Amino acid sequence: MLRFSGLMVLAAVLTLQAVALELKAESTARHAQAVAEPRLHEGTVVSASAGQVSMRATDGKEQVFKINSMTRVTINGKPGKVEALEAGTPIRVMVDQANNVTAISTVDDRKHL
Repeated sequence: MLRFSGLMVLAAVLTLQAVALELKAESTARHAQAVAEPRLHEGTVVSASAGQVSMRATDGKEQVFKINSMTRVTINGKPGKVEALEAGTPIRVMVDQANNVTAISTVDDRKHL
């Protein structure tokens, strides 16, 4: 009887370990996917200068994005400079997994009508 109970406990422990490992692997995979995918932020320009853009997000919070020489800026569908972004202009900011701003573009809502 004691031997049977010991085997039952061992089986339960091994089952719990297997479930825990599977849950951890699933969580790690979800995290890796979320980190690997670029993130898109939308809002309106508060201010823009050569090194950064300040944007008010759709949730009302202000965010500041650092710009570097690799950041592509598109204004009204054409290449532009970050300094040309005017306050109040709707924009989209694309950020990679390392939090580098890869692209900023103006949003023309009239195209969606």
